[in-house]
Amino acid sequence: MTDGLTALVTGAGGYVGSIAMRQLQESGKYAHVSGTMYRKHVDDADLMDITNRDQVFTVLREKRPDHVFHFAAISNVDYCEKDPDLAHSTNVEGVRNLVDACKEVGAKLVHVSTDYVFDDKSTRPYMEFDTARPLQVYGKTKHESEELVLNAGGIVVRSSGVVGYAGIHDDKFMKFLIKGGPQGMYNNGKKCFTFAPDLVAAMAALAEKGASGVYHVAGPEKLTWYEYASTIRDNIEESVLSRIPEHKQLKLFVKEPQAVNGHQVPRPEKVFLDTSKIRREFPDLKFHTAQEAALIMGEQIARDYDIQLLPV
Repeated sequence: MTDGLTALVTGAGGYVGSIAMRQLQESGKYAHVSGTMYRKHVDDADLMDITNRDQVFTVLREKRPDHVFHFAAISNVDYCEKDPDLAHSTNVEGVRNLVDACKEVGAKLVHVSTDYVFDDKSTRPYMEFDTARPLQVYGKTKHESEELVLNAGGIVVRSSGVVGYAGIHDDKFMKFLIKGGPQGMYNNGKKCFTFAPDLVAAMAALAEKGASGVYHVAGPEKLTWYEYASTIRDNIEESVLSRIPEHKQLKLFVKEPQAVNGHQVPRPEKVFLDTSKIRREFPDLKFHTAQEAALIMGEQIARDYDIQLLPV
């Protein structure tokens, strides 16, 4: 354990935030890890609306963490387009509140951003110094938040298609795998999917080093959502998912993007993040393929559902 260090995870009631809470608590690097949430109740988490400046300062002054890992955001691209004011309030002004509170208590802020700050015009993977040209409200708010964090000496970690298993009550990607049945997935744009534990490990390493600036963290493969989900299904359907009583055989189909306010929300079709910087500075970090991630998640699901995996 790093002697005496404490960490705070925002968005601890959410998908990636809950993974981060568990992983940081189990890492042995912190004397204590606490979290904040907007609605959901999780252990070791306090209610905190990041758009409420007084509330943010109250929590940060009480906890006085060394490192703050910021996951709380509105990340649904279509929803941001429907309500741009709320997206800006949460993704920009909420970050401004957190930046100012971290500055007061001396906490290092590690902020998660996205490949959606880029368009899809580059002929090579995007590097950290490339100019951001977001195509939609979500990307624009995340880019604005990046500037706030960087101007305060914090760390911005851009990632892409984050996927992981958040436990038996996981309400996102893995829930539909466990439920099974017909499931629609987009097949119209490729990205470098990131295994959530890899993202958290990279963020923790950056915080421990006292780094600053922008880093790209993403997986090694270029896949569509449909291709990624198919890889997960093909690796754990028979060995794990089919042995869950409520599971129905997973049948994936391609679905088309839906119009929002009468128009298609622009999404970059092919945005790949260059991760050479983080790999060079932290050669021991692991970035799992979809198949490797599937096998790890399969083991986690098997433990939660008391499934005895057969030896391979």
